[in-house]
Amino acid sequence: MGTVSAQVYGSPGDVETEIQRRANASGAPYYLIVMISDSVYPGIWYANALLYR
Repeated sequence: MGTVSAQVYGSPGDVETEIQRRANASGAPYYLIVMISDSVYPGIWYANALLYR
């Protein structure tokens, strides 16, 4: 169905919540987070996820 990515200031849980919000907004009932990583800047997290039907 597609992919989503997110970048947030906070914690790994915050970026997971943002991925969930974006998946729901896309109408995808299921998603799989394939990568969560921190950046070189403290407190900035990013993630990529695959969306499924």
